[in-house]
Amino acid sequence: MRFDSHQIAGLPIGTRVTGADGRPLGRVHEVYAHFVIVRDDDEPSSDLEVPAHAILGLADGILRVSITRASANPVDDGSTVHAREHD
Repeated sequence: MRFDSHQIAGLPIGTRVTGADGRPLGRVHEVYAHFVIVRDDDEPSSDLEVPAHAILGLADGILRVSITRASANPVDDGSTVHAREHD
């Protein structure tokens, strides 16, 4: 099941996020209509943007996504800031 914008809005901040490779990506830090920002508490400067279409599901308090840290977009460019302003 893929998440849509109505379901993504209800994601709790702090939910653990696990990538397609089974490795933890961090925790949900911010939620927007079409993506979530995931923060690794050990490396706060390495926030990731996870698009809603990459969310596979939420089970047992863990959000599972179809991407890995290597394939996720890091949050450090102007396009993410622009998207935040319009969500």
